[in-house]
Amino acid sequence: VAGLKHGHFGTLDAIAAIDGETWLLDLKTGTGLYAETGLQIAAYASADFIGRLGTTRRFRLPRATRFGAVHVRPEGARLIEYRVDPSTFAAFLEARRLYAWQQGPAKSVIGEPVIAGTGSAAA
Repeated sequence: VAGLKHGHFGTLDAIAAIDGETWLLDLKTGTGLYAETGLQIAAYASADFIGRLGTTRRFRLPRATRFGAVHVRPEGARLIEYRVDPSTFAAFLEARRLYAWQQGPAKSVIGEPVIAGTGSAAA
């Protein structure tokens, strides 16, 4: 899926009709589920379209009414609902902004040691 306005892209795992509702789902196989998955799902839900390899055609993303993760474990799978709303997407955008800062500007935040009594950085 692609969200052009905010420049986010990802691979959505599933869109499913369950009991007459459209679910947007992410598959998880780890030992636990995390709140951050909600940020990922919110990003998918806000996408502008679905793309497919080998074509430039843009496919409509169905409007989901519910959101969740399918937690797949050796003993079976469980559908866990996630709350996704505008504040969840806003948190996703903030997380992206923090990540971008960590990858660039944060690397120059820490300066050189200051030499006592001189007020200047060590050479």
